[in-house]
Amino acid sequence: MNRENKVKLKDILIEVFDLEDSINSINDIESIEELCSWDSLNILYLIAACESEFSIVIDLKDYEKINSIQSIKTILEKFTL
Repeated sequence: MNRENKVKLKDILIEVFDLEDSINSINDIESIEELCSWDSLNILYLIAACESEFSIVIDLKDYEKINSIQSIKTILEKFTL
């Protein structure tokens, strides 16, 4: 994932999970436990935001694989982002 897309993903995470803008990178978010609002509804918001921002369609079978920041990055990398 290139730098520009990492910044886009960080911005999506900040918006969806209502995080502080002071987070410098998605690497600052080490685990989903840090995301108090990590729930099934916000995961759907996250998927929709990623699909919209990156002009992709994430396969339904990948939805259940989203359980960490790394899993999101791995799924997005399938689209050579």
